[in-house]
Amino acid sequence: MFCSDSVIVRTKGDTVFVDRLKYEFIYRAKRDTIARIDSVYIDKEVIIEKEKQLSQWQQWQMKGFWFLLVALLLSIIYTLIKKRLKPLNS
Repeated sequence: MFCSDSVIVRTKGDTVFVDRLKYEFIYRAKRDTIARIDSVYIDKEVIIEKEKQLSQWQQWQMKGFWFLLVALLLSIIYTLIKKRLKPLNS
């Protein structure tokens, strides 16, 4: 790509003429061929590994979490009921 600006100054008597010229050459590459890639699907064997089993300790932790969660919820419910019933007994 080429771009050029030029200014020409001419005088004729006491008058000054200023001419501005701009030349612009643009070269663009055009594609005349299109490359196309063909793809073929090939079946491959996929090996699926069996999931690793949890150890006894991990299984105990999973079961123990739910027991602790139930115990926590029951204790919260018990304290809420106890606080509401306390003013009635007084």
